[in-house]
Amino acid sequence: MKTVLLYALVAVVIALVTGPIPGSSLLLTGLETVMAFHIARRYGFHLDFGEISSVATAIFAASALLKLAVSTLLEFVPVLGWFIAKPAIAFLFVVMLGTVADRYFRDKRQVLSAAA
Repeated sequence: MKTVLLYALVAVVIALVTGPIPGSSLLLTGLETVMAFHIARRYGFHLDFGEISSVATAIFAASALLKLAVSTLLEFVPVLGWFIAKPAIAFLFVVMLGTVADRYFRDKRQVLSAAA
């Protein structure tokens, strides 16, 4: 869980620094993909390029939908949205994604260990 919190804090910093810059959420998507890869490796899985691409696409799709919904609401208060909401959303999304990835790879390893 320390790994997930570290990535979440880095996401907050990225979101704060790049708040009003359009398209900066791609940096967060990259960070989230690296985090998922790092979690997979911690559990002994070495993802190939196709798996990494699938993870990145899923992360991008989920985050795009969430960010679209939230950014539409935050257009009414841009400064608040850029410097408070965007970092908060980045933190929460990375924690959520990291928790899901951690549980997925932990359970997958247990299933494979039990089958062996």
